Amino acid sequence: MFKDKKVLILGFGREGVSTYRFIRSMYPDMHLTVADKNKVKLDDKNVTLICGDSYMDSLNDFDIVMKSPGIAFLDVDIKDGTLVTCQTDLFLKFAPCRKVGITGSKGKTTTSTLIYDMLKEGGFD
Repeated sequence: MFKDKKVLILGFGREGVSTYRFIRSMYPDMHLTVADKNKVKLDDKNVTLICGDSYMDSLNDFDIVMKSPGIAFLDVDIKDGTLVTCQTDLFLKFAPCRKVGITGSKGKTTTSTLIYDMLKEGGFD
């Protein structure tokens, strides 16, 4: 997915940092760019930082934009060929297990717990 691609991690809060660590674990020497409105402190010679009010001005310079959920994408013009994706997509692509998706505004924790208990009781670990 990332080989020979220009990758931007857009937003470097909790999810952006986690995305960075995941990509770095798979591609330790790959050059990445991190963009955030706030100042970012990161000691990695293979990372370019774009910080400040204009942090979203160069989105179209990248092949893949890993967008954090807290970044509003209103009135953003993305060119064809730029893939905008997220950490959930990474999980779905790279986790070798079966997945169960639970969505909605209420009851996710309860539903997740019930499914976990049923799977565990059924011998799945």
